[in-house]
Amino acid sequence: EDFVVGDYDDSYARVMGDSVFCFVPKGVGTWSHRLYEAMLAGCVPVILSDDMHHPFPWLPWRSFSIKWPMRKVDNVTLPTHLRRLHWSGAVFNMKRAVDEFSCWFDYHSLVDGCSPLVGITRQLRSRVSEHHPGFW
Repeated sequence: EDFVVGDYDDSYARVMGDSVFCFVPKGVGTWSHRLYEAMLAGCVPVILSDDMHHPFPWLPWRSFSIKWPMRKVDNVTLPTHLRRLHWSGAVFNMKRAVDEFSCWFDYHSLVDGCSPLVGITRQLRSRVSEHHPGFW
């Protein structure tokens, strides 16, 4: 099967784990838990939101994800683009980068200095130091 789109069922985790690309639709706020699911499943996240803010801005997002404008989501252009990435071999490097950076989305990461908690703390320190120099 080329694409699977449907309601949630018991095979959700298996389907994501077997997928090359996983759609990450807009969440309620400026991010979506689907991004974490995609990264932990090992598939390349296809972010379908114009408003989504990437967590951990220091990560090389273009190397392991695709951000697709909502106004261009259709059943021809997007699938064609994803097929081209797959056929060109570019997706191999993207999948490798997903594996490399997935520790930033794994609360049980065993990689030293790489976990969501480390990332969130790093972002908070950055924000505080921008607004309150010398506070930390």
